[in-house]
Amino acid sequence: QNRGGVGAKGSQTRDEDFVEYIYPATNHNYMLFFTQKGKCYWLKVYEIPEGTKTSKGRAIQNLL
Repeated sequence: QNRGGVGAKGSQTRDEDFVEYIYPATNHNYMLFFTQKGKCYWLKVYEIPEGTKTSKGRAIQNLL
């Protein structure tokens, strides 16, 4: 960015979506996902796809 730049545009969320936590992790960590019914699922962090800063992302149900 040079003089007079306006910065970079980041991700935009829909009205019903929100970011609750940003969890820094390494590739070999496990991420735990808890459902409203009390079930727990886990994934290795390297199995979660990485997106760009403007990508919409995917629903977590498609990964579990």
